[in-house]
Amino acid sequence: MDADPGAAGQVVDCHFGALGRTNPSPYNNGEVGDSADEALRLAVKESQFDGVVDDLVVAKDEPDRRLYVYQRGGRNYQAAIFRHGPATKGTGVGEDGLAWWLESYARCDIAEFPDERAEASGWQVWTDSSGQRQPIHVINSHEGAVCVEGARFLEIGEGRPMGDVPVQYAANASQFHNFFDEPYKPHITLPQDAVASPYRHGAERLWFSPDRRCAYVGTDPADVALWPKTTQHLGCA
Repeated sequence: MDADPGAAGQVVDCHFGALGRTNPSPYNNGEVGDSADEALRLAVKESQFDGVVDDLVVAKDEPDRRLYVYQRGGRNYQAAIFRHGPATKGTGVGEDGLAWWLESYARCDIAEFPDERAEASGWQVWTDSSGQRQPIHVINSHEGAVCVEGARFLEIGEGRPMGDVPVQYAANASQFHNFFDEPYKPHITLPQDAVASPYRHGAERLWFSPDRRCAYVGTDPADVALWPKTTQHLGCA
């Protein structure tokens, strides 16, 4: 996702900064809808929209714009503005050249969402040693998709610009051995030269090898798993 949330970015209340995108007029970035609801469905279908979909509510309705938000406890975590305006040929626009489309979209980092929503999205949120939840572009873990079913991934983006490909480690992905310099090991004793990180996921702790070629994940230094770093990004195309 881009970091250009436009007008929708003024609607959300984010601690880590809003993520999002803006589509300029006339619209030419995908299909258009006959209504705001249809445009929302198409934006989800075309992956222009992520985060919460089923709990959005209409917060403001005007003849040429509609604002949807995901709100809990009076706080907006996500917002989308759909516009009835000019669109280019090839988008499905009618003869009058007007249709509904996503004008701007913004959401907070998934780590800011309520716990049940963050986990439902598939992201495993990590904290630092003080218990502060960390943005998923800094650190996250998640289960593998269908093409890498059974695997679990750890992604580290700390110190990298938002949007850059994170450093990736993987557990239980030995079938993709050509993506690693060494195999995953589910049970080892933490090496003496391991470097502790401040990060936690529940009871799990995280260490790295001095060269960061592997991560160690576990609840007890006497029994941790060695997660090798991928030599090329592993995931579904």
